[in-house]
Amino acid sequence: MLVNDRVRKISKWAGVPVGALLSCVLVLAHSSAAFTAQTNNQSNGFKVGTVSLNNPLSVPLFNNTNVPAGNSANDPVLEKGVPLTNSITVNYNGNLAANVKLYMTLGNDPGSVAQYVDVTVKESGSSLWTGTLSQLATKNNFATGIGTWQPASAASKSYTITMTLSSGTPLSANSSTISASTFTWQAQTP
Repeated sequence: MLVNDRVRKISKWAGVPVGALLSCVLVLAHSSAAFTAQTNNQSNGFKVGTVSLNNPLSVPLFNNTNVPAGNSANDPVLEKGVPLTNSITVNYNGNLAANVKLYMTLGNDPGSVAQYVDVTVKESGSSLWTGTLSQLATKNNFATGIGTWQPASAASKSYTITMTLSSGTPLSANSSTISASTFTWQAQTP
């Protein structure tokens, strides 16, 4: 009886490897088909999209010692309550959707006058930002910049910047100069 149980167990478990071997033979015999076909699509190429900004100005937007952009004469010096306004057109030449922001780097301000210069920025005629020049200077990178423009293809936008010396400007600010300041427009994909 012990021998019969052993033979039964061996024959029972022997069926598993024999079945697996038989399955492999059938699959291999079946997969060597006499007919096959394939198709190719060759010479594929890819181009990375572009994000590109420029402006047509070769001179500063504001300048009281040289003729600034779009003007026929030098900007006048700032006077209390008298607005000084200049405009710039920014061109987007990219082919990717982008967000465009304006930010500023305040240059030399030895008389600390920037806090007394009121600034208004308009984007294509719509009010975009109002504050002082020193407040605008805190918008000094893309993350803190101002703007709502989101071009997806070639487009242009005009920006009008108005500066007015506050009536509260102290006498100590007389003849002060702010120089080497930079307005920057930057485009980034979302």
